[in-house]
Amino acid sequence: MKGNVEVKGRHLSRLCLFLVLGLGLTSGVSGMEGEGVDPPKNMALFILSGQSNMDGRGSLEGYIQPDTDGRVFLYDWSGIWRPAEEPLSGRGVGPGLAFACELIKRDSSLVVGLVPCAVGGTPISWWQKGHPVRTLYKKMMRRAEAVKGYGDFAGLLFYQGERDAAQDSTGRPNEWADLFATFVSDVRSDLGQPDLPIVFAQIGAVDEAGPDAAIVRAQQEQVALPDVAMIRTLDLPLADDWHFPTNVYAEVGRRFAKAWLELAGKIERRM
Repeated sequence: MKGNVEVKGRHLSRLCLFLVLGLGLTSGVSGMEGEGVDPPKNMALFILSGQSNMDGRGSLEGYIQPDTDGRVFLYDWSGIWRPAEEPLSGRGVGPGLAFACELIKRDSSLVVGLVPCAVGGTPISWWQKGHPVRTLYKKMMRRAEAVKGYGDFAGLLFYQGERDAAQDSTGRPNEWADLFATFVSDVRSDLGQPDLPIVFAQIGAVDEAGPDAAIVRAQQEQVALPDVAMIRTLDLPLADDWHFPTNVYAEVGRRFAKAWLELAGKIERRM
């Protein structure tokens, strides 16, 4: 373990090495009629999934949009590509844009496409492919299918677990690790990328509002899957019972980036 990043995995796709080395990814955006833009067709695509701390709840008051150098794009909820800026999902600042900005700092040719799919207040069971009622997984994969022509999937970021810590009837705190493993397996199978890098966040200090938070964190510690990394957030201050202040979301994004880059670096050293 290095700092706040714990890497859990063995194999990475050649795509990750391709991105780390900065080979061949260029921008060149042209406008479309009406709203939106037509981004490059060779972006590094990242799915942003989970619940509200991925969706973003940071205040926009006084927020200054980061400089993306025209190299970070957002596939919004209306199905339109736009230059990425906060809020990515319409609720507040989250970790996704900070994550992307950290990546483009490391590679002057990299272009990133963000695909938000997170939904606040959702337990891990609702993200299962086979859930009999909830369609979160289906909607996520439908959005993933819609952007396939714009590049290759470079990873998935997942921040979820607070709902399972809340000790209500929907939570499955003692099954979190197994349900997450099933989610990872299904995503990789349905995308046709068995070594897709996935980084997830361990939930933070939500114990006062979430009586089962320690159980969820312990479950998350148990995750041991190939090409999966976990970041820690327990040391970070909260703005309310569940969510972070704006500046802390930027730190979460940087931790996601560090973890993803470390996963990608492992294959670079093996090659």
